Amino acid sequence: MLLNLKNIVKTYHGAETNLKVLSELSFEMAIGDMVSIVGPSGEGKSTLLNIIGCLDTPDSGSYTLKGQNIYGKSQEELAGLRSQYIGFVFQQFHLYQRLTTLENVMLPLVYQGINRRNRIKRSEEILKSVGLGKKLQHKPCELSGGQRQRVSIARALVGNPSMLLADEPTGNLDASTTEDILQLFESLNREGLSILTITHEQSVANRANSVFKLTSGKLIEQRYAA
Repeated sequence: MLLNLKNIVKTYHGAETNLKVLSELSFEMAIGDMVSIVGPSGEGKSTLLNIIGCLDTPDSGSYTLKGQNIYGKSQEELAGLRSQYIGFVFQQFHLYQRLTTLENVMLPLVYQGINRRNRIKRSEEILKSVGLGKKLQHKPCELSGGQRQRVSIARALVGNPSMLLADEPTGNLDASTTEDILQLFESLNREGLSILTITHEQSVANRANSVFKLTSGKLIEQRYAA
């Protein structure tokens, strides 16, 4: 099992009211799964992704990732888990505008202490695998939206994660480019990468093998993999 969440509760405390966004939520994902979680804005999808991605912690409940219970771990320990197991892809790309495509993708390897020669070699290989082998020295402003998203995917993959977490990865893309990115995800999944996509678009969610809807703080099964 890749991850298991059980009875997760998350509440945001305001000055006048408290908002419970996740309520006794349980969910599990096997190694090699391709799963989508769909739901409208404000239902807690990004909160759930942040907990799964070890960017946030629940108020209560258990979360096991690759056999490790993440509840109670320090921020340093959570950062180590993210670096070892998780790659992130976001709607806004989050690329450094002054860096080249190659330099953007190399960044996670800097934090992992990989030497420069191996950082370059690994990053070039990943960029070629996502169809950007001829764009190594281009900066983000010189790339299309789809190409920038491919750079962010390459950056997420360069550390060889166990799981790719994608938060509205096609939200800023046109229909044709969305199809390209979804086909890339499907290809990566066929190669064995576990992928969890958060989206408000049902058509995007339906490309996964398993689909869940987040509503009233809980996940409801829409479709399981055959």
